[in-house]
Amino acid sequence: MSCEANSATRTQANGETTMNDDTNDLEIGDDLEITKTTRRASGGGTWVCGRLNGHRFDALVFPEHADKREWELGDSRISKLFIQRLADKWTVFN
Repeated sequence: MSCEANSATRTQANGETTMNDDTNDLEIGDDLEITKTTRRASGGGTWVCGRLNGHRFDALVFPEHADKREWELGDSRISKLFIQRLADKWTVFN
């Protein structure tokens, strides 16, 4: 995901020009918005839908690690993940 910031120049009292990045104070995840959570009726897990950094996501998340490592993404407890860029509806990950 892109973390580009909008920068502007600023002239200090000594005449030196510096770059000012107003979004430097933001941490990754500061704009995380969970829009919906739905517990699955069978098989456990919870579907979590939301938005982050100009993208939307749907993730099937479990409270415990999978019995087999290949059933989850890395060490995440996420077994299914869909990510779509909102600007152009491009599927980033599925």
